[in-house]
Amino acid sequence: CRVHTRSSPSSDSLINAEIWMPQSNWSGRYYQLGNGGFSGVIHYSSMVPLLQAGNAVAITDDGNQSKGLNASWALNHPEKMIDWGYRALKTTRDNAKASINAFYGAEPNYAYFSGCSTGGRQALVAAQRFPDDWDGVLAGAPSSLWQFLGFAWNQQALGHDPASQIPAAKLPAIQQAAFAHCKASARVIEGIAADPRLCRFDPVSLVCQGEETDQCLTETQAAALEKVYAGPRHPQTGEQIYPGYEPTLETGWSPAIIPDDSGKVWQNFYANQFFANMVFDHVEWDFKTSSLNNNFNALQKKRIAGETLAAVFGTDAKPNLSSLEKRGGKLLMYFGWGDAIVAPQSGIDHFESVSNSLGSQRTQAFYRLFMVPGMAHCAGGPGVDAFAQPFGLPPLTDTAEHSITRALEAWVEKGIAPDSIIAAKYKNNKPEEGVVMTRPLCPYPQLAAYKGSGNTKEAANFTCVKGVHP
Repeated sequence: CRVHTRSSPSSDSLINAEIWMPQSNWSGRYYQLGNGGFSGVIHYSSMVPLLQAGNAVAITDDGNQSKGLNASWALNHPEKMIDWGYRALKTTRDNAKASINAFYGAEPNYAYFSGCSTGGRQALVAAQRFPDDWDGVLAGAPSSLWQFLGFAWNQQALGHDPASQIPAAKLPAIQQAAFAHCKASARVIEGIAADPRLCRFDPVSLVCQGEETDQCLTETQAAALEKVYAGPRHPQTGEQIYPGYEPTLETGWSPAIIPDDSGKVWQNFYANQFFANMVFDHVEWDFKTSSLNNNFNALQKKRIAGETLAAVFGTDAKPNLSSLEKRGGKLLMYFGWGDAIVAPQSGIDHFESVSNSLGSQRTQAFYRLFMVPGMAHCAGGPGVDAFAQPFGLPPLTDTAEHSITRALEAWVEKGIAPDSIIAAKYKNNKPEEGVVMTRPLCPYPQLAAYKGSGNTKEAANFTCVKGVHP
């Protein structure tokens, strides 16, 4: 049964959603999927596997019809920003609940939210703002409004002065230098560091000693690279506002951070769209003429319906998951160490904030984080990236051993906490062409360590061990 809903919780709202329900063999589960970018589209293809597995499934365009390419819909439309922030998520959940009840004569036995990027942010909104609605939440690389501040910071560092621009042709040399500085505890296997934070180095070491080539940096380029690694800090207190990006995976920075051959830079585009349409309400705003201090202050001061932007978008600095814990809900988060959109450290910061508040034992009982070596944003990159995550490839087997989705179900429904998930890398990213390697994903702060014998491309020859904090 296919249901299309249109909701207008405010006079300036138009929220589209699709709700699909299998006619027979319903699993009793309801899945709601998150979106990407600035939303504005319903990803039908992402609904199909969950429907075929016997689940009721829904997704919304989050209250705009931009196809995720821009945020112009938000300019002087605060109600649409609320829809995008959290209201479309809740409206769709309530409509789906009513539709499922009408179709089956029963409510779902279990309700799950699953998303990556913007969908990962929405997953945290589900866990924090609407904990009573969800039994399990899967949050991949959750975006936040602070990342846009980081985008502007990076692009100012790299583009404010033309001499600071780093050509994509220099990224391999930068990556090679990072690997040369990896500590043994980074556990580099098959050209992939289990923890890239243990490979940080001073970009000054790459400054050209003679004529500039693609194997070295100018002094201004080295200074810009250091800013990208460091991330923005509070102009007055020096406190970290948003993390920098990690070494050893720099060749994946183009076109996210570094321009590609056409001059396209994703962070440039998204920073301008966010600040122009959601913060400053000025379509001509440009990061090149802004400052970190002004951008930070504007983010803090902006209010919508009496709430800060951080509250509306669900990206508060100190997340509160105590209600989800008390309800018995479970949260799994995953992050690719090679993510050049959402800084990987931001996922660790979120997890550690909760752990510092509730204690490690309580946190691990309902919330686990899996850092994925070599994976890019949500999927892709040189590392393993197939474990049934949103926007990802199918797992080796549709079981809790290989699928993070099934692992979440097993945790929620059977009380079996995931101690590892075996992810795969397919040849040319095509499952039909065979498996290149497998590797266990370990719950943070553990990481995968080679046992010392056997094929380094097989997960069976790795084990999860305690990591070393940089």
